[in-house]
Amino acid sequence: GEGTVEPIDQYSVISLVEGDVLEDTFDEGDTVSKGALLYKIDSSDMEKTLEKANISYEKSRMDYEDSLEAYRGLTVTAPISGRVTDIMVEKGDNVSSGSQVATIVDDTYLTAKVSFGSADAGSLYVGQNVDVTVENTFEKLSGAISRIYSSKRVLDGYIEVKDVEVTVKNPGALESGTFVTVNAGGVDCYEGAALEGNTEKIVTAKTSGLVSKVIASKGEYLNRGDAIVQLTNDSAEDQLKISELSLRESQLSYESSQDQLDEYSITAPISGTIIEKDVKAGDTLEQNSSGSTTLCVIADMSVITFTIDVDELDIAQLKEGQEVSITADALSGKTFTGYVDNIGLLGTSTDGVTSYPVKIVINDAGDLWPGMNVSAKIVVNSVKDVLRVPVSAVNRGNTVLVKGAAGSDGIDQTGAPDGAKYVRVELGLNDESYIR
Repeated sequence: GEGTVEPIDQYSVISLVEGDVLEDTFDEGDTVSKGALLYKIDSSDMEKTLEKANISYEKSRMDYEDSLEAYRGLTVTAPISGRVTDIMVEKGDNVSSGSQVATIVDDTYLTAKVSFGSADAGSLYVGQNVDVTVENTFEKLSGAISRIYSSKRVLDGYIEVKDVEVTVKNPGALESGTFVTVNAGGVDCYEGAALEGNTEKIVTAKTSGLVSKVIASKGEYLNRGDAIVQLTNDSAEDQLKISELSLRESQLSYESSQDQLDEYSITAPISGTIIEKDVKAGDTLEQNSSGSTTLCVIADMSVITFTIDVDELDIAQLKEGQEVSITADALSGKTFTGYVDNIGLLGTSTDGVTSYPVKIVINDAGDLWPGMNVSAKIVVNSVKDVLRVPVSAVNRGNTVLVKGAAGSDGIDQTGAPDGAKYVRVELGLNDESYIR
């Protein structure tokens, strides 16, 4: 059969973008590697588009985070660990963003600012251990001086005192407002004071809604993040969904712009040889009716193939790997070798005759170039060290006229020319010209 030489793989490199070609890195005939930069297209406009898409994405992300915070704010939680000293809402109340919901006091450590006589205070120091007595229960606790105020004040009766701050660890039952007195090194304070928590937080609602449940109770100790009140607000949930969709939309837009920016740097899709270069640096790319522009063509010349059509009567004799003898019209006197690489199963019918495509790989293409016409002969069988004669020399009964032969027994030699006899032969392989 006959066919046209072509590389095993060939790609037309196209551009899906418009703009000035700033750079090309190759010449026709050059060999390039897969992924190598071929062209650089002016992308200044696309970079601005990408920046706008990024700004839009960031805005959507901020809107989403605000919506998420508002949705999460429907569950009002404790900002610190501490004891609930007041709850300011009830079930069924409508609260707005910023409304006070509860008060929490961190009473892990409690302080009291008591007063000592000025003379006695002079012998005290920060860190000194003291005894703290709870009024009414007379419970004794250990504490420490955390601050001594330098200023003096005068009480009724012209008694001069200094304030001293005492800190005590809460054993669990004490509350802010509990009155205590202090003894430091055997010296009693002149005036006691009420204990106070170190940190007090007014808990406010972060979003508006209807109080559907009051979870915490007054006096209860909560860890940071524990729920205090549950609100309901359908619009907060809807807004979260809308902002989530908007965020996803802007993200896809940004990613699309990023992908388009990548298309301004055009790289080789395969390793191979540049067999055609249609665009060079300095040219301007414009979209045509097909939406793309061919820049160059790359061919993988490492393997050269061609395809022939084989008649249905012969196709059964073929199998992959069979040797092929190849000649080319453009290279007279040269013969190339190859092998059957693939036998197609989908035939085409013409004038009632079906033929099947057979792909042939050329072992060493040499001077063969893509586009050249070649002829192929596929060796389906072969024998060695046997005689061959022209097909026309074989007579009926498998005899051959041989000069100087004695002739085979049982063969009528009538008609044999002088000096020659008919000899019976065993026939083997044959083609159109010879028989073995």
